[in-house]
Amino acid sequence: MLAETAAQTVRATLLAFFALSYGATVASHAATVGIPGPTWVAAGILAPFALLGGLVGRPIGDRIGSDGFTLLAIALLTFAGLYTVAAAGVGLATRQP
Repeated sequence: MLAETAAQTVRATLLAFFALSYGATVASHAATVGIPGPTWVAAGILAPFALLGGLVGRPIGDRIGSDGFTLLAIALLTFAGLYTVAAAGVGLATRQP
């Protein structure tokens, strides 16, 4: 849907999408099953790195151009998806009955 769109628009759309998705996921998880304290601590420790990544990503995105940014975003999303599927597969394979 964002084909032929400026890199800044694609980046803003992806950041907004994931921010809303993560917010909804955390809220629904916290409301249903709860989130343990160590998970909140880990999230607090990692949050500054996520912010830093967003700040560093902008000049990199501007430097590599629209096509490079699109390829990088697709590669990162593909890697994240494959990792998620693999982790779920390992979890299913090692689950005790």
